[in-house]
Amino acid sequence: MPTFWLNPTGLVASDPNLNISFPPDQGGGVITAAKTGDFWVSLGALLPFPARIDGLVVCYQIKGAPTPASSIQQTRLLSLTAPGSATVLFDDSTVLASPAPVCQVRNVDQKAPDAALELELRLHFQNTGDQIVLGGLGLQVTGLCANHRSLGEFGDYSTIDKAQATLDLALRGMAGQGGVLCIPRDAPARFFPRNSYQKRFDGPAVTVLDFRDGYERRYVPPSGTLSSSGTRACHRIERDLAIDLDWNGEDSTELIESRYRGGASSYEQELAQAVPSGGGEKKFYVPTLRGLFHGQRLKVTGAAHDFKPPFEDVTVDRLGADATGRFFTATDSTIAHPQAALVYNKNVVNGLTVDDVANCDNQSSSVAVFRTVYGQGDSFVFTGVLTYQGDIISSGGDEGGVGFAAEIDHDLDCFWGLVEHWDAGKRELIYQAGAANPQKLGTSRPLINMREGLQVTGGKVLVVGPGYDYLRTGAPSLSQSLVVGRGVPWDQSLVGRFFAIAEPSEIYCMTEAGTSHDVLRWWHITAVEPRADGMTNLFVQRTVGLADRRSGPTLFRFDNYSQSATEERELTYVIRPGAWVSDVRGVSGHVRSLLLAPQENPAPTLDFRKDDPITNAVGPDPLLPVAFRARHHDNFPSATPVASFVSQNAGRVQLGAGFAVYGAMSTADQKDGNPPFLTAFDVQAATQVALRIKGPVAADKGAIEFWQPNGNPHRLRWLVKDQSAEMTLHGDPVQGIFRFAGGPLDLGDESTLRQRGLSGSDTAAKNLRDIGVPVPATATTLKVSFPPGREEADTSYALFLQCSWLTRSVVAKRKDGFDATFTDPAPAGGGQIDWLLVR
Repeated sequence: MPTFWLNPTGLVASDPNLNISFPPDQGGGVITAAKTGDFWVSLGALLPFPARIDGLVVCYQIKGAPTPASSIQQTRLLSLTAPGSATVLFDDSTVLASPAPVCQVRNVDQKAPDAALELELRLHFQNTGDQIVLGGLGLQVTGLCANHRSLGEFGDYSTIDKAQATLDLALRGMAGQGGVLCIPRDAPARFFPRNSYQKRFDGPAVTVLDFRDGYERRYVPPSGTLSSSGTRACHRIERDLAIDLDWNGEDSTELIESRYRGGASSYEQELAQAVPSGGGEKKFYVPTLRGLFHGQRLKVTGAAHDFKPPFEDVTVDRLGADATGRFFTATDSTIAHPQAALVYNKNVVNGLTVDDVANCDNQSSSVAVFRTVYGQGDSFVFTGVLTYQGDIISSGGDEGGVGFAAEIDHDLDCFWGLVEHWDAGKRELIYQAGAANPQKLGTSRPLINMREGLQVTGGKVLVVGPGYDYLRTGAPSLSQSLVVGRGVPWDQSLVGRFFAIAEPSEIYCMTEAGTSHDVLRWWHITAVEPRADGMTNLFVQRTVGLADRRSGPTLFRFDNYSQSATEERELTYVIRPGAWVSDVRGVSGHVRSLLLAPQENPAPTLDFRKDDPITNAVGPDPLLPVAFRARHHDNFPSATPVASFVSQNAGRVQLGAGFAVYGAMSTADQKDGNPPFLTAFDVQAATQVALRIKGPVAADKGAIEFWQPNGNPHRLRWLVKDQSAEMTLHGDPVQGIFRFAGGPLDLGDESTLRQRGLSGSDTAAKNLRDIGVPVPATATTLKVSFPPGREEADTSYALFLQCSWLTRSVVAKRKDGFDATFTDPAPAGGGQIDWLLVR
């Protein structure tokens, strides 16, 4: 605790027989008496902040005859306000009579009052030749607002390494009661404290403050405490901006840099074997060690495949693998758990809550989160509510106001480094300084050994696509792909290593954007099984929820899959040794230490060696992040209809679109050769109406408009129940023909109107019929012409003629009409004909 020192030069004597002097060679105040007896001296004290007085320090020395010795008989601390109202805070009658210089500390444990403080000492002189020398007098205090301590109180901080070691001592020394630790202004400029220690969750904590160069840097504790609103947080801050800002730039209320290097979990698997009851060290066999680490807290259920009791919380003691399988041990388990019981823990670590009001022209987000995920686990990004009055678009920007923004970036530029030291017993790897992207190291991703000579590449592989019943010997499930090796040097020793497809179309080359090295997708090999046809099956682990240990890789391009004997695609591959990264908490600072999970087939020849190149590969099976998700858990009917997504223009000007989907217009630049979206709008739920258009639409526009750039037909497509047939409807973008295909057209006993022609060919008829065409009296011929501009393409059409008198007719067809000849002339009063044309 800090000491507030009082200078003895302010001492006041209560008796004229006392003399107080300050000789330069004495190092304090020398008090003598003209006569023997008891005398009081006093000294005023003023604390600069509200505090608790923990102790009183008296530094003194008695000079004179040893027997009988003079002494300090009484120490008293008073609180002074109005005259005559002094209050005794502390009164101690311990006799202080040391002939040697000494500092005596007396326990006070009193809150400093809102009043003046006076320190009083009762001095007893046995001889007039004796001297009582007073040095520093001090009050040991603890701030009531915060227990403020300085790093210098705990040790040397003159170098970065010494400052870090002293910081570790300080954090542990203050962990019992908590407080605020200040970094001195003369600490090394490149020393950045890491506040990583806290004795227990929700216990006392230390906040580290650094005001070097006048800037506040606040390093909050690892875990937070509950606020009055019930939200757990490590720090709360409010800001009122009322000064003119400089030109442009981003000015946030607070910068928070969170480093989730370890301690948090995202793990859920089923027990591979039942766990018996009883105490002691117990093995929990699980499908994968991926995501496990020493000290991890896990909950184990009491039912197979379900979250049902009895539940038990266990702590991971160590990780291992034996002939039975992969396991972790725990010594705090006492109850039994069945096979397929769930083992899980998911920690959700959030960042910040902001109530943000902008009253000036600027470009800002209420919350801007740049979240980078290098370990496994669901990940959420959210940004807030926007209220505006000014012209919301800012100079030099084109975004305008954005109520919700999600920038999802799949980072391919991962960690690359060299091995400094490998301890196989501890499973600890230390990498050399100067590694690329050490801040991107992550658990639940493999560390691959890239040393030349360790790779296996002989032969070729076929990857049978999901759903294809080809080469499925030993792997009947059609739901997963299957790797089949042809001419490969494989055996059981490959289990535990990592497999990747090395085809150029299945990797990202270092020449492509986003990476400084070739990026391959590495899958953990779980089984190698020879086949009767001389080829070999290889199985890898894929984890989407639960780990599937008899799976195959997902390829970028569908045409790289093998589907049948006539549609085989031989692919190049590579197999390398590696291990799951289990813990990366040691990578901070200068330690550069990784902990790796045990390998399933350890071999000394595959161990890491000094100078081995290594990479913490990107996860091969990402579940692509969802930019926006709404899940409803409602139980009562709504008072009015609501929607998961509402785009309501309550303003008085037009918006461009209520819902827009943007992306590449071509598949040429897509790695997988597919369109950017599988579907732009997907309804996979029961609805009363899947798409309703109720509002008015411009009379000269369409409720649904199909634009056809580059001749794309934009078909409406209906699939029958088993998808064995389809019906389509579209407007031909070349010929301008409205096409229906796939089945007969049933009008349901309804009619067609305003029809120009009938055609059974690809050529449209331009004329349908005419009724009541007059025929002159006694005429034996009649020339009929189609309306101007309605000439038929040729004379390949059928014509049906009906006369109003009894006769036969012969027709000569023309493009612009036809000529009719009657065997019997028209009656004296004239006649009529009706005709119908079909192509």
